[in-house]
Parts: sequence; structure tokens; C-alpha cells
Amino acid sequence: MAEGDIDIGLIMKKAFQTVFHDVGYISIYFVPAMVGLIILLLMQYVSGFNSFLTFQNLQSSPTAMSDKMGLFIIMLFLYVVSIGVTGLVALAAATIKIDRYEKKTTIGAGEAFREGLAYFSSLLGAAIVAGLMIAAPLVLAILLMIIGVMSHAMSLIGIGALLLIVLIIPVIYIGLRLSLFAQACVLDNLGAVECVRKSWHVTKGNVLLLFVTGLILAIITLPLSLLNNIAPMLQIGTFLSTLIVGLISSATWALIHKGLTVVVTMDDSQFDT
Repeated sequence: MAEGDIDIGLIMKKAFQTVFHDVGYISIYFVPAMVGLIILLLMQYVSGFNSFLTFQNLQSSPTAMSDKMGLFIIMLFLYVVSIGVTGLVALAAATIKIDRYEKKTTIGAGEAFREGLAYFSSLLGAAIVAGLMIAAPLVLAILLMIIGVMSHAMSLIGIGALLLIVLIIPVIYIGLRLSLFAQACVLDNLGAVECVRKSWHVTKGNVLLLFVTGLILAIITLPLSLLNNIAPMLQIGTFLSTLIVGLISSATWALIHKGLTVVVTMDDSQFDT
């Protein structure tokens, strides 16, 4: 299975054409985008637009500072959980809708979202499994740094930091190999562990393709994120990044998974014969 079998340019062009021809795709990702925006605005309100983080406020009212920091942490946790839940369901819904479009059938955004809910438990389990596999190489490095900090041993901190840097490459590699677990779960109707295995199988020999794809999507995200500098109180950049890039990403990864699955099936058939 060679990386040349998949043309990322054509894949992304098709992804753009697919998601922007139907407003239903946008409405799917409007849910996590809006949920995230509301919680971010609440976080800014609770934090007093970060003014409570100033040294003057810390000196004048440490109790108020502690209360606001606690509320901020709670809101941050709520943001991560809500984005994680709605994001997974939206990803499943968009993948379902794209798959139906590829099969020349149609499905409404609401129905796709309802079908996507059925995959939530499998997606959550797979995300946990993939996350543990990706983070596993870093455990030793982080443990050494923690022990070094607690024992004031600079040598352990240095070794841990160096090991952390060295292990970044295998962590990225594992992350790329597992990047299609959600698509495998939805498109192949697999369980949590099975879809992680499927992602590892279909991405073999295509790490560079996946890395370039992720890089392109990150570049698309950058100018949208910079909009937050223009109007930070409105969080426009975050909203548009979730809405637009999230949608394009789901379409791109779904199409890549479908393409790689075809290639793997052909390779396996040739090997068997």
C-alpha cells in the first residue's frame, strides 16, 4: 500500500465540495461550535476577562481570587467535556452524512445526528484506548520529571525533559496511526478496540500522507484562530475553527479512510491470491 495511491489534493477538494454544497453539514457542527462558544463566553465572564489573574487582584482579595479560579477551572472542565461529547457525536453524524452522499443517497442533519448518538459509547471507548496508547511512551519521562521536582533533583528533571523531547516523534507516529479510529468505528460499525486496530491496519505505510493532511488542516485553522486577537471577547475565531475546520476535517478523514480501506482490501486480496 503506497502513499501515492491516495491523492490528498483531490481528497481535500472533494471534502470542500461535499460539505459546502449542503447546509446540513454546517448545521451538524453548529452544535459543538455554539456549545463551545457559550461556555467560553461564560468562562470570560466568570474570570472578569482574565483581570482576576493580575497580581494586584491576588493581593487585594485572595479569597475572591480563589473562588474565581475555582469557577474558572470548573468551567474549563465543562468546556472540555461538552466539546468532547458534542464533537464526537458531530464527527459521527458528519461521517454518516458523507458516507451516504458517497453512496448517492441522502440523509438529513437531524437524522444523521441521531444516528451518530448510537456510536458515542464506542467512540468514547476508542478515544480512551487511543489516548492511552499515544500517551504511554511519555509516562516514564513525566514520572522522572515529577520525581525530580519533588526530590529537587535537577538531573532527573533534565533526563525526563530530554526523554520527553526524544519520545515526541514516536508519540506523533502512534497518533497518526490511530487517527482514523472514529471513521473506522462509524463506517465499519466496529467496537472500541476493533476500530483502533482497524485504524492501525489501514494507516500502515501512509503516515506521511496523514501528517501532511493534519498539517494542511492546521494551516487552515491558523488564520481563523487569529480572529480571536481582533475581538477576543467574542471568540469568533474559536467558533469558526470548530464550525468550518471541524467540518472539513471530518469530511477529509472520512474520505481518506474510505480510500485507504479500498487500497488495503485490494492489497490483501492480491496477497491472498
